[in-house]
Amino acid sequence: YRHVNPEWSFFAAVSRYLDALPDDAYDLIIFDSLAQTGEFEISVAAYPEKHPEASSLSADIDNLKRKIDAGATSAITQFFFDNADFLRFRDACAAAGIAAPIQPGLLPIEKFPKMVNFAARCQARVPDWLHTAFGRALDEEEIGRLSIAVAVDQWRGLIDEGVEHLHVYTLNNPDLSFEDRGGGPRRRGASLPHRG
Repeated sequence: YRHVNPEWSFFAAVSRYLDALPDDAYDLIIFDSLAQTGEFEISVAAYPEKHPEASSLSADIDNLKRKIDAGATSAITQFFFDNADFLRFRDACAAAGIAAPIQPGLLPIEKFPKMVNFAARCQARVPDWLHTAFGRALDEEEIGRLSIAVAVDQWRGLIDEGVEHLHVYTLNNPDLSFEDRGGGPRRRGASLPHRG
């Protein structure tokens, strides 16, 4: 057994160096190092409704572009429930010169109140029509059908807009909304509320 003084270790030195850098610089160094090997796919975070700490959506897109330019190969977004938010973001990223794929992050709804609290912490908007629809659901079975119908409708809408890859946040529950990947909820009578 050999004791290594953390203050003298290589990792402590690197940690002290990185702590002195601006918040996003650490990521850029890592991306650049990994990207040069050509052996890694590097996905970074993106925010269709802007990162909570960003001064504006434009500034957030500029930051995403720096990460892509530093070697990231794709981006995965924060979850969202309005496809129009993602599509505007995707178009703004393309206009800013971001050519890397942007995968939409999707969150199937298991328990609506829990999701609303989670979305508030992430500063992700929950549209009024979702509040109305889940507020009208009469029982757990109807909530389950509605949850699946909402997810399938959102996913199909994105695929219809040319999205090739979806990132599904299952939150350690891989069975979320995957009872029928072929869109079966509609065959079982689930219907979506009007989105006003």
